[in-house]
Amino acid sequence: MYCRNCGRQVQEGTRYCPYCGSEMPRDKSIDDRQRAAWENRG
Repeated sequence: MYCRNCGRQVQEGTRYCPYCGSEMPRDKSIDDRQRAAWENRG
């Protein structure tokens, strides 16, 4: 699972990103879209 704010990988089920403190989404499909967006930033 990846943080939607900083893009770092965080443990599944984490409520807040340990790196930037952002609240993590509860819907996995949202997380998958966020990860794809970060990977395509290149």
